Amino acid sequence: AYRDRSEHEIRDIGYVIKPTGGEWSTPRLVHADNWEISGCPVNGPALAANDAGNIAIIWYTAPADRAQILFSRYNPVLDTWAPPTLLDDGTPLGRVDLQLAKDGTAYATALTTKEGTDDAFLTLWTISPSGEVQREDLTTTSPARSSGFPKIALFEGKIYWARTVVGEEKGKHHVEVC
Repeated sequence: AYRDRSEHEIRDIGYVIKPTGGEWSTPRLVHADNWEISGCPVNGPALAANDAGNIAIIWYTAPADRAQILFSRYNPVLDTWAPPTLLDDGTPLGRVDLQLAKDGTAYATALTTKEGTDDAFLTLWTISPSGEVQREDLTTTSPARSSGFPKIALFEGKIYWARTVVGEEKGKHHVEVC
């Protein structure tokens, strides 16, 4: 999955390709965000799949200067992506990651902000296969670019996340369990 760029500087996310018989498929649009920006956004998508054939995507976008975190699932029967679910439209920073459990539950993270604070938050959304969304702020972090791109992993039924802590010894990272 990747963010494409039109000749008019529209940066739609959700072009997905897949290997088919030794070739790559024709890129398919997940969602037309219509984000016009004449630069290269740092924020890309995160794509996840599980052994049961579930596929999902999360991405940051900012059409009309309105920052958003969006999530969508692939429907293999219809061979299409579901309309996106809006996870955050406050002032998220993005830097998304995504994991899918065996039962299809999606665990999505992004850096978000809250009015009245200078901190960023590593936010986790748990999205059930039926579409119910639960949100939890896992920890505070720096909004600086040097805080990097937090990552999550699923292992033996637990969610682990890793993040860079700004201001500590160079290269120091934290791994935590949820």
